[in-house]
Amino acid sequence: MKLNFFLKKRAQIFIDYEYQYTGGPRSFMMNLKKYLESQNFFTTKNINEAKAIFFATRYYLDKIKFIKERGGAIIQRLDGVYSFEIHGEGYQEIPDYKYAKEIYQNYTTHYIFQSEYSKKQCVYSYGEPRTSNVFKIINGCDTKKFFPSNKDFDPKAKVKFITDGFIRNLSMIEPMVLALDEVSKKFNIELHVIGKVEEDLKKHLDREYIVFHGLKDLDYIAKELRKADIYIFTQLNPPCPNSIIQAVSSGLPIVTFDSGSMKELLFFNEDLLAPLNNKLFHKNDDINIESLVEKIFLAITDFDKFKSNSLKNSKLYTLSKMGEDYLQIFKQVL
Repeated sequence: MKLNFFLKKRAQIFIDYEYQYTGGPRSFMMNLKKYLESQNFFTTKNINEAKAIFFATRYYLDKIKFIKERGGAIIQRLDGVYSFEIHGEGYQEIPDYKYAKEIYQNYTTHYIFQSEYSKKQCVYSYGEPRTSNVFKIINGCDTKKFFPSNKDFDPKAKVKFITDGFIRNLSMIEPMVLALDEVSKKFNIELHVIGKVEEDLKKHLDREYIVFHGLKDLDYIAKELRKADIYIFTQLNPPCPNSIIQAVSSGLPIVTFDSGSMKELLFFNEDLLAPLNNKLFHKNDDINIESLVEKIFLAITDFDKFKSNSLKNSKLYTLSKMGEDYLQIFKQVL
């Protein structure tokens, strides 16, 4: 108890784990909280005693100003950005964009990017970081929860594909099912879809080979990943998706587009990335379904090779590695 109390008094860094975070940022914050507390590093809930503040992308500007005026550190963990290429005219008036950019340009003292691609997006949209305190920390997940299985693979029986997450735009589901429509002509397949799907996109789930699970917790997702053969992911411009980190940790070959951070994260199975052009931001018009079909067939026909590579790299992105990297920055700041 004395040790915990002492550390709690020392760790004068303010983190509001709850805030308004949803989806990936919320999962990240809960993972970080779990790790920090496992190391007896307890953050303060009292803004008045804080010497630093940490948040994901944006936070209340008055509290950030309060810390900055006292000479404290402003640690901003960056995510994806709004852009003209994806969001069209008027994107600069979106409140989340305006707040994140203002903090980035005028207040941040320590920048943390999730990937090199995440940094490229932010530099393009917000400008170069204003200090030399720039870090890259790739997301991690709990490998006690997400780990590989010894499932046998028999393409003559059935090939089980899986995807999960918040399916909120067309690129996250339509290319996947159009490609698997072609694959289903030659192989007996299933696609397991776990997560929330926007109502206007649910029509794409109307296939006999699709099993829709709906929104589930992480324990459920982890078990389903271990039952699957191949993970498939078609989101464009992802900075560092938790679903990919979890699939890697589950030892699954991953078929996706060469978009965003995918080549950076999946360097060990680069042959399964369907090629796209070299744009910083990809759109639906850039997608080539045929190339995705080819990569899916490659994953099936050369499964043993890709599975072996996946298993060898299943402990790349652990919660302990991610957490320790953040912890070292917090200790340095304090």
